[in-house]
Amino acid sequence: AGAAAGRATRAGLPAAAVLLYLTAVGPEPSMLRASAMSGLALAVFLSRRWTTPLQTVALTAAALVAAQPAIVDDVGFQLSFGATVGLVLAAPRWQRAMPGLPRALAAALATSLAAQAGALPFAVAAFGE
Repeated sequence: AGAAAGRATRAGLPAAAVLLYLTAVGPEPSMLRASAMSGLALAVFLSRRWTTPLQTVALTAAALVAAQPAIVDDVGFQLSFGATVGLVLAAPRWQRAMPGLPRALAAALATSLAAQAGALPFAVAAFGE
């Protein structure tokens, strides 16, 4: 019981910070995604049942769509999830594909490129460019 109480205490501060930030910024789709993913990550931490990053993204998307089905038509939702899926699926592989670069530079490039690649189809569909 002591370890579980310690985990709950350690999760409380990040949960409060996420809720405070969401309240300050407002319920924009990208903030809803980030807040829901943070909440899910904290729940996983508390339960000690681990998930993969892709499972976390998928569960978060499913929960937000279940709560508000019309959100799937929101460009912010599409861009946010597209970028996040790009990060999860491509960034680690792309970073490993740059062995000649300093690690920090490879990580920065892979992260930026993966997020852009994930969001690009939605941006083209939404903005036609």
